[in-house]
Order: sequence, then C-alpha cells, then structure tokens
Amino acid sequence: MEVNLYFQYRLTDNISVLGAKGGTLGTNAAQLTHLVRYCYENNISFLDLNDSDFFNFIEHLKYGKKKLSKHCIKIRTDANILAIGRLCLDFLSYLGKKHFMEDFVSESGCIHGKRQKNKRTNRKYGECWHHGALPLPQPTQYRSAISDDYISELYAATNAIFKKHDSGTFQEQYIRERRKIMLTLLEITGGRRQEIALLDISDIHFRSDKTHPHVVLRTLKHINKNEFRVVPISDMDASAIDTFIKAYRAKLFKIYKGKFIDDNALLSSSTTGKRLSENTITQEISILARFAGIDAQCCPHMFRHKAIIKWVANILHRYQLSSSDDFEQGLISIDGLKTSILQLTGQKSLASLNHYIGNALTQLKNGIYPLSNIEIDLIQIDGIKRLLNYGQDVDGNPLTDLDIAKAILPHLRELNSTGRGSLKLP
Repeated sequence: MEVNLYFQYRLTDNISVLGAKGGTLGTNAAQLTHLVRYCYENNISFLDLNDSDFFNFIEHLKYGKKKLSKHCIKIRTDANILAIGRLCLDFLSYLGKKHFMEDFVSESGCIHGKRQKNKRTNRKYGECWHHGALPLPQPTQYRSAISDDYISELYAATNAIFKKHDSGTFQEQYIRERRKIMLTLLEITGGRRQEIALLDISDIHFRSDKTHPHVVLRTLKHINKNEFRVVPISDMDASAIDTFIKAYRAKLFKIYKGKFIDDNALLSSSTTGKRLSENTITQEISILARFAGIDAQCCPHMFRHKAIIKWVANILHRYQLSSSDDFEQGLISIDGLKTSILQLTGQKSLASLNHYIGNALTQLKNGIYPLSNIEIDLIQIDGIKRLLNYGQDVDGNPLTDLDIAKAILPHLRELNSTGRGSLKLP
C-alpha cells in the first residue's frame, strides 16, 4: 500500500513510464523491491527502521546473504547501490511525512539521511539524498562512440548470417532488411534505443514539395511526455526505408493477415507482428556483433554518441569554433543555434554536450570531415557514403560500380538542381 502511494506521488513528477519495463517508473519499482524484501525477511515495518537497520540494508545490497568474513565480494556496483539507496531514502522520507514524521529521514532523525547538492550540473534538480552507509559518487563514465569499422562489420553481418546457413525464407529476408534499417536509423537519427522502437510508419516523412525527408522522434527523458523532435535524413536513406516498408513490412502483414495486428510500428517482430522492444534492439546488435567477431562493447547507445559527435563537429567546423569555450560562446551569440542543437539531440541541457566537444575537436583535427569544405548538403553526402561503405546486394556481395552509379547519380543531380551542390555531373 505504501509503495503504491509513493509511485502515485512520483507520477506527478512526470517520470517516464514508456518501454517494455515501464520506463523510469519500472526501474524505480525494481530498485525499491530490495527494501521491501529486506523488511519482509526481517519482519520489520518501514517506519520502524532505524539508522542501524539502514546500514545493514546497504551491507545486504553490497554482499547479499552470503557475506564471508574474510573474502567479501560485492554483488553490485557502487553506482547501483547508490541509486537504490537514494531511492529508498526518498521513499522513507515520503512515508515519514505522510505519517506526520517530518524528521524521519534527516540528519537528526531515525535515519540519518540528508539532502545535498548534486555535483552533476546537467541535471535540472540540483539536490539528492545521501547517507553515511552509501558509497561516494564516482565520476560519470561515458560510453565511447561506435567506430565506422564496427558499423561496417555490423552491416556485413546482416547478410552473412543467413548466407552462411544458406537460408532464404521470406521471414529471414525480412529480418535481414529490418536489421539494416534498424542500424541505419540508429546511425542517422542519434535516437535512443526506445525512441527507435517507438517509431511508427507515419513518423517517416519523405520528400515533398514543401519538406525534405525527415524522421520525427518522440523525445524521452523530458518532463513533457508529448515532446517530439525532427531529424533530417538523406533522400537515399529515406528511399531505403520506403523500400523496406513497401517491399518487406507490407508483405509480412499480408502473409499473416488475420494473425498479426498491425499497430503501425516501423520495426515489427517477424513472429508476432508486435512492435520490437528496446531490449530486442539491444539483443539484435549483440547478435550481429557476435557474428561479426567484435569483442569490444557494441550497443545501441554508442550510435547515439557517434551521431552527436558528428553534429557537434559540423557546428564547430561551420562556425570556425576551435575550443569548448568557443562552442559555448557560439551557442550564445549565434541566433537559434542553441535551440537547434538541443532539438536535434534531444538533450535536456547544453551541459550534456560537454563531453562530446573534445571528441568532435579531435575528429576535426584528424581531418575526418574533409567534405564539409564543399558547399554541398552533408546529410545527402552521409547517405551516399553509407551506400558506398555498406552497400551490398541481397547475397552479401559488394554492389558493382554500375549499381552504385545508378543509385547515387539521381541524388547528386537533385543536389545541383536545387543549388545545394557544386559538382559537375554527366
């Protein structure tokens, strides 16, 4: 009962409930079960807990029931223990106030917890709970961006998996093409895995007289649950997505008409027709990475890091900004730049971009983006480069020069005809 009341209260903070496991609310519920289980096993109510009990609870989190006197091995990381402990302190404080025990969790209360400033400046709320039993916060460790070589190997694996087993059923063809589109979406949108899973067919907008191709992503981790952002994409990527929808996805639901319910999801299961979950996207990347023989970490969020670094690098180059200070000053002085970069990345604050700037500057110094000197649409160039780097036929063989020429010449001509290119074409 008390737990239900607490989460009803948390819902007023507009925390996320999206995803297969209930978003942030589901994560918090799983974290709080540790305290519920501890109190049940020790036959003690929440409001009867004292400071010594909380110390014992944190020790239980660290080592579990099998704590050895000589060799104590932690079963959880300090970061996990800190997150669980802070949530439990917040829950107990809420419970105390509901029962008119305002100081139940305080420096002089039954449990000696206190609120202190959170040193992470990219969070809106600058305070968090702390207690003497909790481990000290550690510096944030960021995932690295995925490399171009790894992306190329993942694309190659989409074909090679079924080629190796000499399989060619339609379901296998569908899975192969779905994996390619999944990789493309992760790469070009910089979307979080759940944002990619939530994409509907109607979120893909193709070129028209009024608009350029773009993807509309639902932005997660924001207070406003109905916040969306627009990410422009190349004509070639839009064409690939369109082909997948019409030639593969539509056929899947035609074959299983009456068995599958079409919920308009862009990425659907080949066995149930249901929308892929964010965990399935992670599993798909893991399957491809294993098959490709990639031993290093390889996960969906690394695509997001790569995309943001690329966007930041383009801004730095376009406006001739050579340092983090220049970047911050540029966001202030250049009209609309701050809004556009936050809208593109889906970040809450500019402080979230700080750790990307150094990587972007390094890439520019190494000459990673020489094409940005040419007055041509970089989004279209990225689409063409993707075909050149990862282009394969259905059997996994590299596309011929003629295949590539037929694919890219119409798009290059379109760039020139709209005044966005400066290449001489036949």
